[in-house]
Amino acid sequence: MAIKGQKTGKKAGGRKKGQPNATTKKARELIFQAIDEQSIQFGATMKKLQREEPKEWAKIMVKLMDFVLPKKVDVTTDGEALNNKQTQITLSNGIIIDL
Repeated sequence: MAIKGQKTGKKAGGRKKGQPNATTKKARELIFQAIDEQSIQFGATMKKLQREEPKEWAKIMVKLMDFVLPKKVDVTTDGEALNNKQTQITLSNGIIIDL
């Protein structure tokens, strides 16, 4: 219901635009706290995984790169993708990883 003298559709009260509600804010805080606690062990866990399961370690590293490196985007004038082939990584110990 509009306040007298205001046009309908105008926001009258409540949260400011872009401000998360209390539940969203609390959920984010809990997630950040859990990640922070696990980050202490992350390095040791990845080193162990690299020794014991190099193929799985490589898959995880490739996925983590998405958060650090910009994605390559193929651009053509006719809308066709330039790279439609599967990607493989060959590790120094001969393990092949299909992406």
